[in-house]
Amino acid sequence: MAAKSLSRIRAPLRVQWLFLLAMGATWVVYAFSPADADKALKANACIKCDLTRVDFHDKHLAGVNLKWARLNSSNLAATNLAGANLYGAFANHVTLTGANLAGADLRGVTMKWGNLRQINLSDSDLTDADLFLSNLSGADLRRVTLIRANLMRVKLEDANLSQSNLAHTNLIESSLRGANLTGANLTRANLGGANLALARFTNSVLTGAMLWSVDLSGANLLGANISGANLSGAILCKTVMPDGVQNDSSC
Repeated sequence: MAAKSLSRIRAPLRVQWLFLLAMGATWVVYAFSPADADKALKANACIKCDLTRVDFHDKHLAGVNLKWARLNSSNLAATNLAGANLYGAFANHVTLTGANLAGADLRGVTMKWGNLRQINLSDSDLTDADLFLSNLSGADLRRVTLIRANLMRVKLEDANLSQSNLAHTNLIESSLRGANLTGANLTRANLGGANLALARFTNSVLTGAMLWSVDLSGANLLGANISGANLSGAILCKTVMPDGVQNDSSC
């Protein structure tokens, strides 16, 4: 009898639990606010707006103020956002292929799992930004500021990072194959396990950088400052060292 009574109690509890789960599923499915989208387009400003899943592809939004806006899963492909203020914005799973964000303020932005191929981020500020697992292959990142940014497992293949500031940046297991880092500042950056094959580090600063188990096959480090850098387990094959001597120790 006790077992039957307990079963009767548990049955409605299970129904309530399933109902709450169903309700909870609706709480996490966001969509953009039409009013916010209209405000962003007409006023060129919409602070703390909900623009989740909005389609602004190929729009002209240069200088727009979207500080702290929610842009998760939005389509901003080929959009002109030059000089935009996206400070503290949330833009996970965003599509920004071919977009122009030159000179944009992206400090503290959360942009994980994003598609940012061929994006123009030159002269922009991404200090403390989180771009975990995003794809920035072929991106223009000249003179960009990425101090303390999280670029773990990010794709930066063939990207142009010349004269960029990546001091204290997390680049663990990222792919910078063929990237241009000429004159870049990577002081104390963590590139552990990264693919740096064919990358150019000419005259770059890598003092105190973590370069354990990186692949430097065919990379060019001519004139680079690698004092205090940890190169344990690094693959060195046809690698041009700072003094101009080719290192084939791993071939």
